[in-house]
Amino acid sequence: MKLKKVIAVALAAATLSCSAVYAASAAGELPSYSKSVNAKRGQVITANMYVSLDASSPTNISSGTQAHLSYDPAAMKYTADAENEVINTEFTTGSWLFNLHPSKLGDGHFLTSAMDASASGGYDLSSKKLLAGVTFDVTTSGVTSFDADIQEIYANDETVSSLLDYGKINLEILIDGYSLGDVNTDKNISIADAISLQKKIANVSDLNELQYSLGDVNGDGNITIADAITVQKKIANVIDII
Repeated sequence: MKLKKVIAVALAAATLSCSAVYAASAAGELPSYSKSVNAKRGQVITANMYVSLDASSPTNISSGTQAHLSYDPAAMKYTADAENEVINTEFTTGSWLFNLHPSKLGDGHFLTSAMDASASGGYDLSSKKLLAGVTFDVTTSGVTSFDADIQEIYANDETVSSLLDYGKINLEILIDGYSLGDVNTDKNISIADAISLQKKIANVSDLNELQYSLGDVNGDGNITIADAITVQKKIANVIDII
């Protein structure tokens, strides 16, 4: 597998539109996921991209994975040197991150990749694995969104080439180092966070700016009963990531 070929495929695929689903992709579609965030100027947001393979995949071992992340550059600023940045990843071999060339997609796009060409190696994607965590400074307050899609998943199997149709992707958003739903900022999402949201909804108590951003888990600009229910689902392990 040649690097130039992989990047060419990714750049071509990045022009396709994607629906926001966290499931195995339908034929001809890229596995994709979207997440809205109620961000405030001065906050720091980290977008973690997790990838995995559906249980129906013919193999769990991938030799290469590429994903594309887009964001609003008017609201978010990535300040590090993307080509030399050491990214947060659970892929141990050949991971890198770079900004797609402006002539291709314009500002606000990243392509991140991991490749393991060793004969006996590869990445076990039977469960979710962190492909990349990208951190931004919030420059404009308001609701903004991140979109991620898997460009390619190559199989480490002589009988299988592409696993793209079985790919799954999810986004975990952290604000100032805290997960969405962690309203009390104690690094733990618990019933206390759900109660804090319910008190806010009932006007019994208020939240500070960071707590409000963390509590607006669906990123619609308001804290409602829907946010409290989502937190409760996380506590009950009905959902994995808010």
